Amino acid sequence: MNRLLNIWLIFTLVGMGLVSCENNNDWSGEGTLQLKIGVKGDIQVVQTRGETEPAPEETCVIKIYSSEGLIRKYTGIASIPGELQLSSGVYRTEASAGEAVPASFNKKYFYGETDFEIKAGQVTQTDLVCRIMNSLVKVNFDESVLNIFSTYEVTVATSAASLKIHPENQDSVAYFMLPSDNKKITWTLKATALNGSKFEHTGSFQAAATTRYDLNIAYKPDLTPEGGGSVTIEIDTTPIEVNESEVPVHLAPKISGVGFDILKGVQVETGNNNPLSFTVAGSSLIESLLIQCASFSNWGLPFNQIDLAQLTPEEAAVLAAAGLEVTGNDNELTGQSFKKITFTSALMQRITAVEASHSLTIRAVDSNEKSREVITGIHVSNATVSTLEPLAATIYTNRAVLRGEVIRESEGAYRFRYRMVGASEWIFADAQRSGNSLSAQLTGLTPGTNYEYQVMVGDVVSNVLIRFTTESAIQLPNAGFEDWSGSSPLLIYGAGQSMFWDSGNHGSATMKKNVTEPDETIKQEGNRSIRLKSQFVGLGIIGKFAAGNLFVGKYLKTDGTDGVLGWGRPFASRPKALRGYIKYRPGTVDYTTTDKIGKGETDQGIVYVALGDWAGESAEGEHWPVVVKTKSQQFFDPSENNAGTIAYGEYVLNANTEGEEMIEFTIPLDYRDTRKPVSLVLVASASRYGDYFSGSSGSTMWLDNLEFIYE
Repeated sequence: MNRLLNIWLIFTLVGMGLVSCENNNDWSGEGTLQLKIGVKGDIQVVQTRGETEPAPEETCVIKIYSSEGLIRKYTGIASIPGELQLSSGVYRTEASAGEAVPASFNKKYFYGETDFEIKAGQVTQTDLVCRIMNSLVKVNFDESVLNIFSTYEVTVATSAASLKIHPENQDSVAYFMLPSDNKKITWTLKATALNGSKFEHTGSFQAAATTRYDLNIAYKPDLTPEGGGSVTIEIDTTPIEVNESEVPVHLAPKISGVGFDILKGVQVETGNNNPLSFTVAGSSLIESLLIQCASFSNWGLPFNQIDLAQLTPEEAAVLAAAGLEVTGNDNELTGQSFKKITFTSALMQRITAVEASHSLTIRAVDSNEKSREVITGIHVSNATVSTLEPLAATIYTNRAVLRGEVIRESEGAYRFRYRMVGASEWIFADAQRSGNSLSAQLTGLTPGTNYEYQVMVGDVVSNVLIRFTTESAIQLPNAGFEDWSGSSPLLIYGAGQSMFWDSGNHGSATMKKNVTEPDETIKQEGNRSIRLKSQFVGLGIIGKFAAGNLFVGKYLKTDGTDGVLGWGRPFASRPKALRGYIKYRPGTVDYTTTDKIGKGETDQGIVYVALGDWAGESAEGEHWPVVVKTKSQQFFDPSENNAGTIAYGEYVLNANTEGEEMIEFTIPLDYRDTRKPVSLVLVASASRYGDYFSGSSGSTMWLDNLEFIYE
């Protein structure tokens, strides 16, 4: 949904009085400051899923400096006192809102600064405007592109970071902070054409802050809509500048049914003699057009297969007399072909004489040796209902929605029959009707199992049989944390096994410590549990606080004293909740670098799980659903602003768990969308704000026997 983000939030701070500064400047008397602060993001943006307007009045950080440094700091406009009086002198004020990360789909950064002078007994009026400092990039895929590529993505990058834009997140706007020494933005389009061939093109442009760039990608056909053409890439800026690049694309021939989906076949009633047609369009001249069907000879055709692109006039006349016509032309000027294959009324009358299903194969090859083959079906039946494919989003581990449609009205009850593939007995379910659509909600299915079904009216069964597979009830490997290897760092998998879990041990091991270890004294079952022990890692006062932690993914590297982590593993099921066993003993916070938790407070622990289809990011030569960089405070965003998050749940602990043994806990997953996930993020920490190196060196968490619960 397009909208104009045009935020002008002006707050007049009149006569704000604070105790005057204590310093050695030769100032005499005090004056009053009237400060107007506004946040301006005057740029057209496209709202991403779950995105909300920023709240600069709450997040804006205002700093006032004298010649000796920072003298006032406020977070949020509401935190500034009603009166502010300053000693005479020259000052500078800065204001910022948001987060200045190298690249993000949802983190914007606003900044502004100005100088002002306070004179004794006078009122100084100063306007300060925070403007968006990002360079915005929006990739727009024209509908024409969707018809020529089966997969496609665009990587947009600065010298510091990159983001991938693909069909699942193509409505998002990318926000970049340009490095001071390199203002270039590069883009790379990678796609797969319908025939499987690969396509790649790269370009770049010089960018500026407070500017939006629209990368418009379209397919420009040549003289005929059935032929090939080129991919056109235009970059629109403000002011508009066009950088056009045309790249020829030769597609495999396209084979279509006229008035029906050729991949699903066509339903025809017995005795129906309406003509049936197929079209074949090529971006290059079609040199071979093979059509094959085992029933051709039964319909009066003198063959079961023939190449329609190589017909002699005599052969064409024989086919026409039998009811099979081929029309169209080869355009020598454009090098394109268009053919139409028609089964005439006379031929269809023979095809529909009796109930049957016929398989038909059409294969086209062009002059560039690009080919396409389609196998379709002609289903002749007196059935009054037809079975339809289920929607992928409605198939879970143990439930699914069956679909069908009414072809013509008939007496009798509508229902479905279904069974496991290979079973002999059918199970029946009543159908719900809405217009001509029929559906049935099945429950109690077996996970990871192939099923088949048909729709019925009375005892008449559709001749279309549909199969589907329920989701697998995927569980976590080494979920009891029995298998370990290594010593410094300790690794949460056995020798010869693959890594699934990891921890911050790679960082703490530089100081000969493991913050995450097995524990054989506290466990729910098996030989051991996992213990997450927060602690100060270092020598003397040299070091950093490190939270005991566990995550699904991999510790990629240590950047100074900070970590770079790759979070997430492939996961394509939709569980209802995460269940496990836990014991928690929080300590008193003795290290903090954030205002989220203060010294002397009781530490908090957290376990959270997320499922999604995040675009991800590359780091250290690997691509991960989520990349965490503690140095730049690039963390996972669990909020609804994160368009890639499909489901999320968390368990926060701020006190001792009951008793001395582990207790059971459950984290329900809140699904925000019906999309199927592709990745899992799961994190546990003995100190909730360990990402900020904040918490208690006395906090410990134990976990054991984690498992997903499915409906």
